[in-house]
Amino acid sequence: MYPFISKFFLQLGWVEEIGSGIYNINRYLPFYTPGRRASFNEDIVFTTIIPIPTTEDIQTRQTTLHDTPQVTPQVIKLLEVLQGEMPREELLSKLRLKDREHLRKEYLNPAVEAGLLALTIPDKPNSSKQRYRLTEKGKGFLKNRIKKHE
Repeated sequence: MYPFISKFFLQLGWVEEIGSGIYNINRYLPFYTPGRRASFNEDIVFTTIIPIPTTEDIQTRQTTLHDTPQVTPQVIKLLEVLQGEMPREELLSKLRLKDREHLRKEYLNPAVEAGLLALTIPDKPNSSKQRYRLTEKGKGFLKNRIKKHE
């Protein structure tokens, strides 16, 4: 009897394919309720219990999305090589770059705009004594990145 019902739902377009439900629940549930799992009970009647996100889950997700800047691979490389306070020339060397303008446009400016990097002399961005350091937000970004890769 069940194959007839599933074919009927398939023809109505109520399901994408037979057997895709469990796969899709496991695939998409972590986006809505991180750290929680659905349970599937196969008995005479097949039941699925899907945890509903709490208000706290939703607020945490919104805060995380708001606080996590979109970061380019160049900025990530910059943050990873930066140690303490470093001048532009040392950053060029660590990143194995030659063009100061490229460093400024693709690495430094986006990192500063995202609030991940700070200038030690903010009033004089072109000073020869200018150095760059990670902000608290930059340190937090790197910590989260390390946690994700462990």
